[in-house]
Amino acid sequence: MLDLPVSSHPFHNLEEAARLVGLKPPTLRRAIRRGELVYAKPGRAYLVRLSDVTAWLESELRKGGLKIKRK
Repeated sequence: MLDLPVSSHPFHNLEEAARLVGLKPPTLRRAIRRGELVYAKPGRAYLVRLSDVTAWLESELRKGGLKIKRK
């Protein structure tokens, strides 16, 4: 399980969510377009739950869909 910062906000825009999990916003946008990530769009901004993002990310890592670069 991923250890991520706890947030008091239930929803984050893609930029915030991507920063919190160490990805770039286009990666999350692609997951949304492919139907892999649950989102809300109450206007122009996509909003996601951090728990949904981490669940999607863990799923991608398990199936080898994302590569993590080690420094």
